[in-house]
Amino acid sequence: MMKSKILNGTCNYIIKKGNSNFTVDDLVKYIGVSKKTLYNYYSTKSELIFAALEYDFEELKKEVDLAINFNDENYILSINKLLDISFSYINKREKLFEVTSGISPFYIDDYMIAFYEYLENLILKYIKLAKKDNYINDEFSESFIVTQIVLNFKSIFSYFNSSSNISREVFFYNSIKLLMKGVLSEDGYKIFGNI
Repeated sequence: MMKSKILNGTCNYIIKKGNSNFTVDDLVKYIGVSKKTLYNYYSTKSELIFAALEYDFEELKKEVDLAINFNDENYILSINKLLDISFSYINKREKLFEVTSGISPFYIDDYMIAFYEYLENLILKYIKLAKKDNYINDEFSESFIVTQIVLNFKSIFSYFNSSSNISREVFFYNSIKLLMKGVLSEDGYKIFGNI
């Protein structure tokens, strides 16, 4: 319970402040715990930040589990929900990623690889179900579709200028609509087009 409070508070503090130069005094004041309590769990600020990022990723998985139902037959809508949650997650945590990257670029790279693998696996489950129900044209492999969606997602966050007049989400969904136009069957595109 206390560990969750510390990790959640650390994530929220960094997301709000976005600065790796914060002091432990500032952090414990924000969280509402003593330094001694914090140091009972984490011996360094870096260790705490890495643990907070991992905790936050587990919280994302819980959120996805609550929001997405693999028994829901609207697979296309479920993929869309998953992408919405993922976009929100990444957008809100850019400061957390920047702070973590400043401490260890390799750690954040490994983290993002794990995040994208998680995303790929979930999308793949839905793509397989959608293909089985003939929502996807036979000539496209599941892995091709998943790869295109995830590469699109990655490229938006890696290269898209956030000061642009168009939001990342709008840009992403328009590009996915173009991809899906050729991939989805007529019935599948009717569902996707209504999202």
